[in-house]
Amino acid sequence: DATLKAWRWDFDEKRSVLAGLKKLGLEVQDRAKAHLVIQRGSTGLLVTGETFYVKTGLREAGATWEPKLKGWVFDQHDDLALQKALKKTLEAEVTVTPTPTPRAELMVLPQADLVPTPAGRRLVGKQTVKGAICKTSMTSRKKNVSKADGSGEVSETHTKRREVKCAKTKKALETNTVTRQTRRQETKNQVIETRTLVVKRVRRK
Repeated sequence: DATLKAWRWDFDEKRSVLAGLKKLGLEVQDRAKAHLVIQRGSTGLLVTGETFYVKTGLREAGATWEPKLKGWVFDQHDDLALQKALKKTLEAEVTVTPTPTPRAELMVLPQADLVPTPAGRRLVGKQTVKGAICKTSMTSRKKNVSKADGSGEVSETHTKRREVKCAKTKKALETNTVTRQTRRQETKNQVIETRTLVVKRVRRK
């Protein structure tokens, strides 16, 4: 390739190319790895990401292409076992993440008396609220940044928010927010993956 000033092969030929270069005694750094994401679904495990380059391997591993989900579906539920298998057979970077399914739910809790809490003590665990309405929502976002020097960064953020309101006054009684973020930075010499979990709880006195 005159533009890239490098030799190019199809992705399916990567293994044979690596084997040939190693036979010549050359030191090779494999950075041509597909980035895959495993998500749990109702019928099995969904694999998305850069699947085009490893579609043959996914098909041979037993996956079925699902156009509506734009991914490959495995009829199994052990995501960690699948992650290990794909890393070995496809030599890919595989991340396991919760399925980002935005939804909102309303639930009316049964009426019960509030348990008085002594001053200065924190409420711990599940509390019963009189005539309360609980609303749960989930949001997800993904950001992919590529730079001219070949480095890049991919981040995924999933946020679940649960709000409890008084059924009579509609005032917020408690809000719980759980945010999970996966950040993957790739440079010339290394790959850094960071996972964070932030739990925020706000309760009205």
